[in-house]
Amino acid sequence: VLLSDVQASDATVIRHDGRFWMFAATRDGAGSLSDTLSIFSAMELQGPWQPHPANPILLDQAAARPAGAMVVREKKGNALSFRCFYHGWSFT
Repeated sequence: VLLSDVQASDATVIRHDGRFWMFAATRDGAGSLSDTLSIFSAMELQGPWQPHPANPILLDQAAARPAGAMVVREKKGNALSFRCFYHGWSFT
């Protein structure tokens, strides 16, 4: 278990720029497990995991569940925003 006290499903974990990033469908009172996307990060895979300050990142039943491979378009940098090129959503 990587997260405590969080209902999450369909978690996708990647390592990028020395950090682990977890994208997961969550339930925190703002939606259901199929329409709420949250992001967490940690320096180590076993944590501690910190929620992104803007969680939930997305409330959208058609696009919130993470699935498939992640695509990193830039090899370096500290992105201040994320964009899903497939679904067309973004956040900063």
